[in-house]
Amino acid sequence: MEKDQYLDQEKEQSLETSDVDVVNALVLYNYLL
Repeated sequence: MEKDQYLDQEKEQSLETSDVDVVNALVLYNYLL
């Protein structure tokens, strides 16, 4: 049970991280343009 919760947290964290990376990439992309 705890393992599943941990995996879910990991998934959520990785999703948040990728979202932030995408936003940062877009900001940098627009800035360079």
